[in-house]
Amino acid sequence: MIPFLVSYCEAENYLDVSRVELSDVLLAIIQQLWSDAENLNVTLDSGPTYGKVRGVLREIWHVLSRATADLDQLTIRSALADFRLQVKDNPNNQALVRQHLRPRTPLLVEAVNEIVIRMQEEASRRQYQGVVIIVDIWTV
Repeated sequence: MIPFLVSYCEAENYLDVSRVELSDVLLAIIQQLWSDAENLNVTLDSGPTYGKVRGVLREIWHVLSRATADLDQLTIRSALADFRLQVKDNPNNQALVRQHLRPRTPLLVEAVNEIVIRMQEEASRRQYQGVVIIVDIWTV
């Protein structure tokens, strides 16, 4: 039996699961997949996906009135983690970012799909049958 490459995204690690929007889930998936890709030495730090994610983060930094110079010094993985810290427990920041991200949801979906395609290519190269992504958003 050929194994699958599994990416498990435990949503509560990334967001406030009591009030979840699609853009929140997409960013959590991007963060988990980016982390998994780095752990597997899969390069995502170039190409259109990188540009899309970096562009969305740059816009979020602007919405949060943060210096984009700070963003330029961070990897995508670090920038996503920092972003989560800025909004997870701050309702005002959450509202600002959500309002900004809603119209960008299709762009986030594209970025997730591109990352999944890149992960699928790498999984095939490494003799995996495919990629499985599990997103757990349930709370007790």
